[in-house]
Amino acid sequence: MPFTSNTPSMRASTSSPLLHQRELERTPLHELLVLLGVPRRAAREASQQSLSRLLVSSNPRVGDAARAALELSRRLHTSREPFQTLTTPAAIAAYVSPQLSHLLFERFVVLSLDSRNTLLAMDIVADGGVDSCSVDPRLVFDAALRAGAVAIVVVHNHPSGSAEPSVPDISTSRRLAQVGKALSVRVLDSIVVARDTYVSLAERRLLDQSTLAALG
Repeated sequence: MPFTSNTPSMRASTSSPLLHQRELERTPLHELLVLLGVPRRAAREASQQSLSRLLVSSNPRVGDAARAALELSRRLHTSREPFQTLTTPAAIAAYVSPQLSHLLFERFVVLSLDSRNTLLAMDIVADGGVDSCSVDPRLVFDAALRAGAVAIVVVHNHPSGSAEPSVPDISTSRRLAQVGKALSVRVLDSIVVARDTYVSLAERRLLDQSTLAALG
């Protein structure tokens, strides 16, 4: 019995100069991989994996296509509004999560802000392992000072999928808040992102309130 599907034919769609966004949203993963140049059989096999595993696929065609698509998405995301105003932990998590939550290792970034919480720069200051990341405060504040920041928010991811902060997460964040106070660079928050969730240490009142300045 021949295979039938209600999904619009991608072969017909590719003749159009533009693919309608809603059509792409309904397109199965294996068809998206085909659009990226992955052979159909390999695409069907790869589509059985989780999205994060595609990035490290043993098939180089699949892995290269997935990493290229991710990098394009990251560039589009970061170039949309280079001077975004980030005034809530939710807004910061929404901005950073697409760049961190898929990673299979921990990454620590610093967002440098001006006096109106407008984003000046986002810098990667450390990469770690699957469940930890060592952070040098000098690198954090070097990035902030080079950007001319008056305040920062630090963010890192948890590959485990749980955004609950660990004891080292809390102690590192408190240490950064103390260093920031000495340098007159306010630490507004420390946020942990994981998949589609986040935890704000400021909202949880897990930071030293004497050194913390609220967002908003």
